[in-house]
Amino acid sequence: MSIQFRSRIKPAIDYSKVLNSFGVCCGINDTTGVPKSFIECLNEGGYFIPVANGEQNVSCPQVENRMGCCAACAYVNANDLNLIPTDIDTTSPYLTSGFRSNITKCECNRLQGKWTEGQCPSSLSSNSNDSNYWKTYCALNDKDVRIPKACCHLYFDTTTGWPAGTTCTNVCSQNECALKSTDVYSSVYTPNATCNPSTICGTNQYLDYMTRNG
Repeated sequence: MSIQFRSRIKPAIDYSKVLNSFGVCCGINDTTGVPKSFIECLNEGGYFIPVANGEQNVSCPQVENRMGCCAACAYVNANDLNLIPTDIDTTSPYLTSGFRSNITKCECNRLQGKWTEGQCPSSLSSNSNDSNYWKTYCALNDKDVRIPKACCHLYFDTTTGWPAGTTCTNVCSQNECALKSTDVYSSVYTPNATCNPSTICGTNQYLDYMTRNG
């Protein structure tokens, strides 16, 4: 399934009431929230909880702050993203990059990765009997979480600024693909495929998307 991103001009809306709304702010180690506005809490990187005026003693949610090994597409070396991944059922990993130590489970989940308690191994093994077996660290729901996804979008001539054609870029998230849209030309995200421009971006389906929105 592909996801098409449509660009729209946002209306002029006054967000000041939201940004200045009052509540409590929870830091990573706080058990009770501290009264703050939404924008103050946002600037401090806290977790904002809206409350009624005068309400106090609001408990902060427990935060999972254990550190572990996170395998994720976001940690793959840029050059490796252009490699066509092997299937999850192969006997060896297609990548040597794509995992990092000392990452919280919450952060790893945000990156749509796989979190394993403890430090990452110095290398991955293709032997299922080894403690550093690659599927133990990188496979989730029978898929390697480090595998990128295809994003089809227009590219532009650097001299004229005019559209020069379509191309495919391997990305790690839906948002990353959406950023490649313009006000006129939308990008198309295909989470179950990696880039092969002749079969992904060259399909009639994708060209139809561009024709309708170009």
